[in-house]
Amino acid sequence: MKDLLAIKNINALIAMLLACLVMGFGIGCLATSTLGNDPLGVLYAGISNVSGLNIATVTALVNVVLAVLAYFIDKSKLSLATILSCFTMSYGVSLATSFSVNGLYLQILLVIVGIIFIGFGVAVGIKADTGLNAYDAFIMGIVDKTNKGYALIRMICDLFFIVVGYLLGGKVAIATLVCLLFTGKVAEGFSYILKKI
Repeated sequence: MKDLLAIKNINALIAMLLACLVMGFGIGCLATSTLGNDPLGVLYAGISNVSGLNIATVTALVNVVLAVLAYFIDKSKLSLATILSCFTMSYGVSLATSFSVNGLYLQILLVIVGIIFIGFGVAVGIKADTGLNAYDAFIMGIVDKTNKGYALIRMICDLFFIVVGYLLGGKVAIATLVCLLFTGKVAEGFSYILKKI
């Protein structure tokens, strides 16, 4: 437990938490667009639909559950940043879902902004190197235990969360597909840029 709570670099921890805030804002933008959610956002929306809890609260709860599962799969994937990321991401979702938009152009703009923010947040989180957010800690734990590739495990988890979220009433639409196709590329692009800094 002592290693889990260790802070090696406060600036990197702050960068990771800001990255999670930005990712959360991106997830919230997608939810606010009503044109679909990212894969995990579909699950958040579905649970929110059946529980009556707001999507920001559900985001925090689901990420705490993922962090607990990650702990039991491979606790070496967790850090203080993992635990704190559950709540900073939730706050970002709360900020972006506190307003509504009318008109297709604004909805499309929110999808674009959401994907850019998620990709940027992922890239900054990787650059910060203080530990993984809860979802990535969960996935990397499975990757290490199964010796299967990250892309395969991520795709299986994403599809599982999309199906479960959809069955619970989460929104699957064009933005979900756009996220699947472009968020990784946006994150790679920002990662490339950040390596140069």
